[in-house]
Amino acid sequence: MSVSATPYLTYGAIRSQSVPIGIAIWGLMCIFFPYSWRGALTRFTFKCPSFILAVFFLCIGVPIHFGTAQLLPDVTVNVTLNNLGMAKFVSTIQTNAMLFVGTHLIMVLLRFKWTLTKWQALIFCEIAKNMYIVLLLWGYYTFYPEEDGFGPNAAVVEVLVWFFVAVLLTITFVRLFYAVRCQFDGNKFNHLYFGTDSNCPMQRFYLMCKVCEKSPNTMAFQEHVDDNDTVVKNPVRESNIDRLQNLQEDNNK
Repeated sequence: MSVSATPYLTYGAIRSQSVPIGIAIWGLMCIFFPYSWRGALTRFTFKCPSFILAVFFLCIGVPIHFGTAQLLPDVTVNVTLNNLGMAKFVSTIQTNAMLFVGTHLIMVLLRFKWTLTKWQALIFCEIAKNMYIVLLLWGYYTFYPEEDGFGPNAAVVEVLVWFFVAVLLTITFVRLFYAVRCQFDGNKFNHLYFGTDSNCPMQRFYLMCKVCEKSPNTMAFQEHVDDNDTVVKNPVRESNIDRLQNLQEDNNK
């Protein structure tokens, strides 16, 4: 193992382990704190950043990444064992190329009906995404140009790598824009970014037997008495009653 490849291989191993660990943490938090963390809420609009960015990445980012993988050499044939950094760079891209196609296609299909998560998962996503960007740029500029015999594809691979990085950073900047626009308010961000009705109560389902938080809707639907001893109806409750009445009227027509 060359000295220059050791930090890169160590970083790649840490990044590879951080992804399943992050998913596991998020999954556990969804079980214990579903009202704050879990998605699976009914979508009320497709004109939201979450859905648009998902389709954008599937139609542009995923093909670019897949095309980059096809231009890379076969690590079992063309890359010698003396360049382990190059082998790690190539194998990571080629493995993730197929993984991205399957996972992001499934996630887009699920987003047609439900949201997948809330704002907390985006933090895990951004950490993993930016770690992958570092892995791509570090691997290409440190190991790929040193390999002989790949000159014609080297320039094309460089352009595709930067194009893919630009797509990833675009998603990051859009998320940051909406976070600032919502003044970092989690409820506003979930409503605006994910396209969900923040007033809609969450439906219980499996794995919600270990909930460690109270449902915010139990208080949201209660009436209260103001300082003048006047009963004030909760606007959230009223909006849902109006919505049900409108649905009944439409069904009777």
